Amino acid sequence: MNEDELKYFRLAKELNEEFHSLLLDKKFHFRGNKNSVSLISLARKTAERGFSNIKTREEAKKFLQTQISSVIKRDTPEKILQSWIIYNSMQNNGKISFKNNLTFITSELVFANKEEYNLTKPKRDIRNDILAIDDENTLCIIELKSSRVNEVKRQTIEFEKVVKNEKDFFHSLVLLYTNKKWNGNIRKIAVWPSTQGQSRVQEYDDVEEVNYLEKDDKFCFN
Repeated sequence: MNEDELKYFRLAKELNEEFHSLLLDKKFHFRGNKNSVSLISLARKTAERGFSNIKTREEAKKFLQTQISSVIKRDTPEKILQSWIIYNSMQNNGKISFKNNLTFITSELVFANKEEYNLTKPKRDIRNDILAIDDENTLCIIELKSSRVNEVKRQTIEFEKVVKNEKDFFHSLVLLYTNKKWNGNIRKIAVWPSTQGQSRVQEYDDVEEVNYLEKDDKFCFN
């Protein structure tokens, strides 16, 4: 694997560690990708908005002094949920609130489609909401949805294809962010709202379900 692929992931990790207290206070975090770093808001009114294409530590420090507009142009319930989970993990030494044994790695990880992935939508890039690792060093593909539709489960299955085709990259990414060695196994987790009423037929048995309730701008999971 080309080590340059991790360049900006490494920079994001270093920035998140160096400015941890300030990022908590401002409700920001740095997100790495293959081409640059983004500074992302974790505040409810500006969830997942921010500044992209950051290439250097100096640029990152400059953006830390700015404000993100609170104008939301579209309904973004999944983004609010995603931001809450990430911010909560920052407050708890990287632990994800709905699974005590999961440690947050990164979010919004994007791969340009390749023929060998054999995805069902071959003309589109593929993106993962949250990537984590459990206490047994199993990689966890987490997808979020604000409605109970099985598309969220299919998304975990699609991204699993990417992971299996890019094992060297994911081994290196896990080691970089967690100092753990990925054991090669994968868990798929769909997070969606709790519901009451008639039970339904279980689909995609290999995808774990996590249900959530939102109350007073906080999320509870079961």
